[in-house]
Amino acid sequence: MITDTFEAVRYVHMNPALAAPLADRPFTVINKAALMQQGDQPWLNYVNFVLEELEADGTLPQLREKYLR
Repeated sequence: MITDTFEAVRYVHMNPALAAPLADRPFTVINKAALMQQGDQPWLNYVNFVLEELEADGTLPQLREKYLR
């Protein structure tokens, strides 16, 4: 199975029989992703703004540590 790093780490955390040998050296780095309807630029701007604020105030790093490590 090929998946993103965060998902792989989560699956390994949930099931110790699995392994994610390259989780500490990912091929790409994607900090966040969201699916939304195309063409709604004001909404995209808002979501990006909120995510940047949550990253800057430490909320996203705390959530990553709590749920994905």
